[in-house]
Amino acid sequence: MESQVEGLGIGLLTHVFSSCDATLAKAPFAFELAQRWLQHDDPIRRRCAYGLIYEFSKKNNKKITDDFYRSIIVKIEQDIFQEPINMRVSMGGGTNGYW
Repeated sequence: MESQVEGLGIGLLTHVFSSCDATLAKAPFAFELAQRWLQHDDPIRRRCAYGLIYEFSKKNNKKITDDFYRSIIVKIEQDIFQEPINMRVSMGGGTNGYW
């Protein structure tokens, strides 16, 4: 996944890679990957993390708790106005940096 994300760049590929019912979101390591990418300095990885989290939220995965989602909401509340617009779109479950 690390080598694949390197080639994404900004735009819809980031969204399709991590969201849109992406295969990546179904991988057994996706949750741990999203947690790691959420803390990453690379904005593309962070956008992908938000895309994965959006995908997780659509499923009834017992592994992912309400406390996890609450922590994401808090993080978004704290960080959203310090982020560029394309990251804000990703944080809102949008097109993961289409702009």
